[in-house]
Amino acid sequence: MRDSEEEWSIKERVGEIKDVLKLLPEQYRTILYLREHQQFTYDELTVTMDLSLEQVKVNLYRDRKRFKQLSERLGKSF
Repeated sequence: MRDSEEEWSIKERVGEIKDVLKLLPEQYRTILYLREHQQFTYDELTVTMDLSLEQVKVNLYRDRKRFKQLSERLGKSF
């Protein structure tokens, strides 16, 4: 029973994260998804996104900040 509750809780949390991500523009959503979910390295992101290393770092910083702001507005905390 406990495993089912934990699985449900995880699925609910993943759904909430996806809901917040949908609110971000595609470019922000893509780089966050590749880094956080697909575990792309910074070097892989530079090639995939056709950005400099500095641009990748700045974009990830800003995108994480946007994600946090949106999630807080929706009453979510990740």
